Amino acid sequence: MSKECAMDPEGKLLVLLCGVPGCGKDAVGRECVKRFPGGVAMSQDEHGGNWERARSAADRALASSASPLIVLRNGVDASDRLPYVHMARRHGYRVVAAFPAELGRDDRHRRAALYLAAVSGCYRRLTADGRGGHETLTAKDDIAAPAHVCMSFLKGFRVPAAPNEVDAVVPMEFLRGDIGVVDAATLKHVADQLYRNQLPDVVRQSLQETVSGAQRHFESFVAMRRPLGDLVEELGHWIVGELAVAAAAPVGPAAG
Repeated sequence: MSKECAMDPEGKLLVLLCGVPGCGKDAVGRECVKRFPGGVAMSQDEHGGNWERARSAADRALASSASPLIVLRNGVDASDRLPYVHMARRHGYRVVAAFPAELGRDDRHRRAALYLAAVSGCYRRLTADGRGGHETLTAKDDIAAPAHVCMSFLKGFRVPAAPNEVDAVVPMEFLRGDIGVVDAATLKHVADQLYRNQLPDVVRQSLQETVSGAQRHFESFVAMRRPLGDLVEELGHWIVGELAVAAAAPVGPAAG
């Protein structure tokens, strides 16, 4: 999709781009919003992890009719997403959600692969001492903390539902079709350990020394990800369509 295709967003649209820490949603959302002159992408990270300031910023963006407004938030379940849905409804926005398809499928191997790719993303952003690089998720006190947090979000994630929760959803494949960089036996073992709420051996063994060492061990998992440009293209096309729907059937501001 060329930038020209998205020059003039027609409707008021809130996009909840959900997932687990490190899965790549922030990179996808921030790159995608560049295609929309009136668009804004925001996350809780730029507000120091403070959810109240993040919601206030989103409310101000909605009040200013920013569209599409892409909220980059893990949004693990409906209760977490609901405040943003309610805010958007008050301002007359259509609300849609995108998320990694691997989180909603029954294929335990691909879900396990997404976890490994997400862990690699979490550690990739950290500084060598684990104290910086990520606004809210660090390894300054426990080198395994990001891996445990990611596992917790993976376990708790519930895919957005339409039309009961939001107006439309799109599951996006965040991983390549062929994830051969990790063999099937390893993925089965990872899936089994995640099911038992255990930190997978392949992750735990990589966290025995330093953050830099962990980053080197996890680097191979990056190859499982789909190219950023492909994801941006897919999301951008979908948003253009949803903007057209929002323009054709405007949502009146909700009472209250």
